[in-house]
Amino acid sequence: MTIIAKILTFIPYIGSILKLFYAFFDRNTKITPKILIILAVLYLLSPIDIIPDVIPILGLADDAAIITLALKTLSAAVSPNHIQLAQDTLNRWSL
Repeated sequence: MTIIAKILTFIPYIGSILKLFYAFFDRNTKITPKILIILAVLYLLSPIDIIPDVIPILGLADDAAIITLALKTLSAAVSPNHIQLAQDTLNRWSL
């Protein structure tokens, strides 16, 4: 097992992450889910929040809601081909 494979075993949901990765970079995936993911990442990296993160629990709730919406949208775009690509990658990494 390579060092990368060993590190990846510690990442929860690596299979799901790979499926989303392949869906995101597939030319056949519609642009809307891709834009939502990009906007969600930009929102998370932005210092401006709808609810400031310093407010306990509520501060992270808006971040979680945005990521959940974006991931659900992109998850709907995952095809059987993306699932197979993710599985092939996991097999290649021996995970």
